Amino acid sequence: VMEITDGAGIDAAIESTEGDLYCYLHDQSTGFSETRTILKLDANASPVWIRNFTVGSNIFSGSAELPPALVELGDGILVKYNEESSDFSPQLMRLRKSDGGVDWVKRYQMPGPYNGSQVFSLYSLLSDGTYAYMLGFSQDKNRLLKIAADGSVVVSKESAGYSSTGTTQYYRWMDFSPSGNLLVGVYAPNIGDTYNGLIELDKNFTPLRQQFLRMPRGGSNPALIPYSDSVTYGLGSLYSFGNDYATTAYFQKYNFNANFAQCGRDMPVVITPYSQSVTLKTVSPNSLTLPQSQNHNASTVPYHLAYSSYHCGNNSACSQLQLQGPITICDTVAVYSFRPVRNAGCEAAVLWRMDTVAGQVRVVIQTDTLLQLKFKSSGTLHIGAKIFANCGWLEDSILVQVSVANTKLNLGADTTLCSGNTIRLNAGSGFGSYLWQDGSTDSVYTVTKPGWYHVQVSTCAQVYKDSVLVTAAPPIPFDIGPDRTKCNSDTLRLSAPSGFLNYSWSNNYNISSTTTQNVVVNPLVDTAYYVKAEKTPGCFAYDTVRVKVNTSPPINLGSDQSFCFGDSAIFNAGSGFQSYAWSSGATSQQLIVKAKGTYSVIGTTAEGCKSYDTVRVVEVYTLPAVNLDKSPALCIGSSKLLSAGSYASYQWSTGATTSTISISDIGDYKVIVTDANGCVGSDSTSITTLNPLPAGFLPSDTAICSYGTMELKPISPFNRYLWSSGAITPGLTISQPGLYWLEVEDRNTCKGKDSVLVVLKECMKGFYIPTAFTPNGDRKNDELKPLLFGKVKTYRFTIYNRWGQVIFQTTDQFKGWDGRVAGTPQRSDTFVWTCTYQFEGESEKTAKGTVTVIR
Repeated sequence: VMEITDGAGIDAAIESTEGDLYCYLHDQSTGFSETRTILKLDANASPVWIRNFTVGSNIFSGSAELPPALVELGDGILVKYNEESSDFSPQLMRLRKSDGGVDWVKRYQMPGPYNGSQVFSLYSLLSDGTYAYMLGFSQDKNRLLKIAADGSVVVSKESAGYSSTGTTQYYRWMDFSPSGNLLVGVYAPNIGDTYNGLIELDKNFTPLRQQFLRMPRGGSNPALIPYSDSVTYGLGSLYSFGNDYATTAYFQKYNFNANFAQCGRDMPVVITPYSQSVTLKTVSPNSLTLPQSQNHNASTVPYHLAYSSYHCGNNSACSQLQLQGPITICDTVAVYSFRPVRNAGCEAAVLWRMDTVAGQVRVVIQTDTLLQLKFKSSGTLHIGAKIFANCGWLEDSILVQVSVANTKLNLGADTTLCSGNTIRLNAGSGFGSYLWQDGSTDSVYTVTKPGWYHVQVSTCAQVYKDSVLVTAAPPIPFDIGPDRTKCNSDTLRLSAPSGFLNYSWSNNYNISSTTTQNVVVNPLVDTAYYVKAEKTPGCFAYDTVRVKVNTSPPINLGSDQSFCFGDSAIFNAGSGFQSYAWSSGATSQQLIVKAKGTYSVIGTTAEGCKSYDTVRVVEVYTLPAVNLDKSPALCIGSSKLLSAGSYASYQWSTGATTSTISISDIGDYKVIVTDANGCVGSDSTSITTLNPLPAGFLPSDTAICSYGTMELKPISPFNRYLWSSGAITPGLTISQPGLYWLEVEDRNTCKGKDSVLVVLKECMKGFYIPTAFTPNGDRKNDELKPLLFGKVKTYRFTIYNRWGQVIFQTTDQFKGWDGRVAGTPQRSDTFVWTCTYQFEGESEKTAKGTVTVIR
């Protein structure tokens, strides 16, 4: 025996050809993401592996899950489950025997949503080792699938389930016959009748034989027991229409070589092919901790199930039933017999019934032919018998009057009666007649006052008498104390004397209990409380206490407050009190506070009743700090933006109500701000000076050669510069004519702008070079270089000695020869030069000549 904890249970289990056990476990959760758990045990019930598989939500999870199924298919285990989705289609998962790994998971589309026809229910999953056979129901169709080891559908067929023409057939169970064919149990709730049936199919779902049996109530075969090639037994239950919780178990025998006589019916069985949609899914297994197994001692308990009735078969020949027996009983010793009389050849079992009360009769013998009873008490009862014959019920009953003598007439001992109470005298049941002293004839009599009471009874010609004396009971001492006084919602404890059987308090208003000796009361208005206590059975004592309720006016200091620095809050406890006690030590009715904190007060009336309240000053807000720009100067023609910060509202001396204002003139400016808490702050500033703007700081208009450059500079320094070219330097070097402007900012941050016009002028143009130079270091005529007037595009100047050697060469038109070669001054001599140059817009030219060095 395996014990599994944590709410799990085994819903299905199979034994493999190797002798191992595979168990399908369920959990307790319902309506959430579900897992399917498979446990493998060896032949000794030792756990081998356990895996769970997350397969999505399943509304039929936990103990209410759609029936799972396990079968062995090839070298794997096939697991069936139903995932909650739009149609609850069944899914098959094939697991490896070795480790529980998943070979494949496939979903077999079988529509049947809640708001459609009927949700698909998988009634059977079988396997012959090579193929699996699935039986189910979907959208008013019975579905039959033959599935290969790879999950592919080999054969798919269906038959009509519901039909309005009276041939409704619901396929409910499937099993293999001894010959290897398929047996399908059928529930057929047709118009006016209910039938069960059995259909034999080959393994491609072709109908071979069928048989249908009429049933007295609805029901189906949840289990089939194949016995031979022609005989199969069915087990199931019949529903009691009108009572969903009452069922009757039944046992059926089908024989394709016989018939059910009047209870049988021929029905067509039509099964046609259809195309089954299959989709591949993925599921990842998760390993769990193996459970522990332990040995348990199991025992069986004998149980007897009584045979109830014979329903139908080919030997029923019952047509009449009559019940015989006595109708008057006057004895508790004799045994009385009742017999059902049936027509000859009737073998139907008799179902007896009696509408007795507990203890009224004792059954001595009950069989199909005899019912023997002993009667224990008087009364009237029906005894009935019925049999089921020819698919219908036969019934009969008799009315029996029982009047048995009861020699134990006893009204009890003499007793006392408390004021306001009653006593019930009971002569007992089972007598034929009753006569009390006042002429009443009931078996019971209610006593309301002291006196002598007697009764005479008779039964079966015998008379019995008895009497009882009832006297008045003495008063009972009982006091729950004087009237009480309380304040407001104070509680009081009221105590009744002890020594009583029970207590009953009223009125039931703000009282802790109505049945205990001591109670706690909390009336809010003047109230009287009453108590009744039972000293002895039926005798009660009573008392009353009145509670006067003094009230003090409620104190309401208001809601918690916050205010701005410099303000205060006034809290008023209200009038109607003789004294006040504040947490601050003050004793006045009102309290003025200026600081953050918690403040409470107790007010006491002249009667000593107190009222309380507490209030908090949550926050004392700081005032807004406004800081305006205090610079007193403005540039002429410019403006300044004054910002008061971020607050709820603004009021400027100019009348503006925005957070900022723009000013451009001399004057005084002030702003008052209010923040989100209603606190006020202010600031002011003044403009006293208007500074002039910089002007006329560039030189007068000028001219430039086409090949020259020029630097433009202001005549005085400034803090910032911005030229028309984008330069921000004090000076600007230009090489083109045009209008140039400069914007400057002085030390007062005032800005000004000036411009200068530069025009083009005629200048010397061409190539010039001296014929001699004197490199003697006197800084006069110390270098030899050509003079080029114009914009030079290319330039190369070369000097040779008399032997044609290059002693100087440059491409920099501003670099000349100083009369040295390798740092050695040359003696006075004549040297040859060449110069190749090109002015912009002209072709390249080469000039040649000589030059004399004079020392």
